[in-house]
Amino acid sequence: MIVDKDIPSVQIAENRHSIAVLDIAPISKGHTIIIPKKPVKSAKQIPTQCFSLAKKISKKITSKLLAKSAEIQTETKFNESIINIIPIYNIPLSLNSPRSKTETEELDKVAYLLRDKPKIQKIKIKSKKSSEYPLVKIKRRIP
Repeated sequence: MIVDKDIPSVQIAENRHSIAVLDIAPISKGHTIIIPKKPVKSAKQIPTQCFSLAKKISKKITSKLLAKSAEIQTETKFNESIINIIPIYNIPLSLNSPRSKTETEELDKVAYLLRDKPKIQKIKIKSKKSSEYPLVKIKRRIP
């Protein structure tokens, strides 16, 4: 339902095979879930593009949120496999660690730090070239 946008979520990134959203009950600040767009029953069936997105986001978490590392773990929920990225700051964490409830405003702040900034495209304005034929001026004729 998150992939189909039936449930509101804070999306960070997306590729052809998966979507990355922030967890609403995170284990630590920046806890991200990567959901394959096509339902996957086991962790072995998760496409490699999902794991490459997970690695990309884990690098962003360590650099932008100043985490010591990021743990990438697979989990099966509701008969579907997902990837969890858990930022580790000072103590080791796992999927069994206690979760906390966060406000939407805090999730939006974290998402702003982790999202790709849109690149500004420069528009080149072509100067008008003079036509190939010279402009011919004709004397004014009065009828």
